[in-house]
Amino acid sequence: MHPVGRIGMVQEVASAVLYLCCDNAGFTTGHSLAVDGGATAI
Repeated sequence: MHPVGRIGMVQEVASAVLYLCCDNAGFTTGHSLAVDGGATAI
């Protein structure tokens, strides 16, 4: 049922949130970051 083949881990979602909060994401604007293991790709 999951394109990646497994359920996502809490740490993976937290990593995405931390990315958006850090200086490395300074050029990321107006985008929805799907953290769903590819579920929206199918």
